[in-house]
Amino acid sequence: MAIPPEVLYKDIPELFEIDLGEALTARTEALSTFRELGPPDLCHVVKSTGRTGQRDLGSYHYVSGVDASSSASLAAYINSLTYAIEENSAWFSSTAKWKVRNGCYCCFNAFSRVDMRVDVKIPGGVNAYVIDLRGERHEATPDIWQETYVSALLRAILYSDDPTYTLEAYRKLDPMATILFGKSRDVHVAESCSWNMLLKTSCFAGYMLYY
Repeated sequence: MAIPPEVLYKDIPELFEIDLGEALTARTEALSTFRELGPPDLCHVVKSTGRTGQRDLGSYHYVSGVDASSSASLAAYINSLTYAIEENSAWFSSTAKWKVRNGCYCCFNAFSRVDMRVDVKIPGGVNAYVIDLRGERHEATPDIWQETYVSALLRAILYSDDPTYTLEAYRKLDPMATILFGKSRDVHVAESCSWNMLLKTSCFAGYMLYY
């Protein structure tokens, strides 16, 4: 499938779907196979010109190092991708303007073994929810958000130092930026985690050792 150059991000790797939404479907079906910390986060967006007859394009990439502490922080990441397209489109001023119409950010919670997802409509609202291993939707609770944040932070630290971990269209952001920005919050999260959370997985021990 030929991809117009003006639809691409500037300096962000990405893959394009043949069928719209297939990346999200594949992730949902694969949730039960995720082990330990799970894979990097998945960010899926739909790009559109808004013109009649112009096909929307599904784009996705993998990413680590994003602040996964709330729906607002994940929505902000998706919103930032709009500017990555606009910057690239400036070179193609005579062509149709592509924009991010909506997006979905997926972040695996290694403690409760669920996928935290944030749907974003631009312009529009933000909707956060949880997908379990059976593909069923549940409410995103504060405890689930804490676990998701720690899971994402652990993955960012682990994968950033592992040169052998390769994945197509994988964007590695510096985890230290997230850690330094929210240092006091990280300690608070670690202290507030219950023993039930510790028993769910041994990966939390690595987080405590880091501090």
